[in-house]
Amino acid sequence: MAQAPNILDPYLANIYPQIPPEQQRQGVDVLKAKCTEIEGAGSTEAQLAMMGQSDAISLPEDKRRAIVAGGLDQCYWQLTMFLRYSTPSRIAEATPYLKSVLAHFAVEKPGETDVVPLLYLGVALHKVPGEESAALNAFTTAFDHGVDVGSTNTMLWARGCMSRLLRRLGKIQEAEQQESEIRDWLRWHKFGMPQSEFINLVTDPDHEGEDHVMDHPEMQKLFEGVVDLGNGMAIHFG
Repeated sequence: MAQAPNILDPYLANIYPQIPPEQQRQGVDVLKAKCTEIEGAGSTEAQLAMMGQSDAISLPEDKRRAIVAGGLDQCYWQLTMFLRYSTPSRIAEATPYLKSVLAHFAVEKPGETDVVPLLYLGVALHKVPGEESAALNAFTTAFDHGVDVGSTNTMLWARGCMSRLLRRLGKIQEAEQQESEIRDWLRWHKFGMPQSEFINLVTDPDHEGEDHVMDHPEMQKLFEGVVDLGNGMAIHFG
């Protein structure tokens, strides 16, 4: 019998979109309950035992606290992944976990910016009524610090969300700039990902009204002759 993967295994986040929605909900519930259990424990000894780190109980209290904080940080980030890739996406629920991830990073690396979780926070907050300013601040701060080339999907996802947020706020020129950035990326990476994956990243099924990202004439032209073959493959005719 195959061994079940650890709930914190990054592989689970990669395959989460393919998991049936009912099992996705179960995964979220199990990990939420685990976080709550660890948070509510009365001592670092109990917390370490719950995390399978009993061998660290003999360490000084400050080191035990650091291990617990790091373990919870890992749990919060995995929970964020589960919420993002749930069907439908539940990213707005990740707000408190993302704030904890960013707070932990600030302690570990003061003065630095954890760009990817900050972009995630922007996406999560832009879904929450009344949090528009906080969402915009998160997006702006993250993009001002630059996005690593390995975070392309997150960048495209965040830019699409930011453009829709800016339009809701009446900041049309700024929204158009984000939409232009998305087209510029596609212009230079036409075969960087399948069309279906690209569209999934830069659009929102919950959005009502015109799709200013995909309906732009330049975007339509960029996709002319491109055929999505699936399995990460695309070809171009013409």
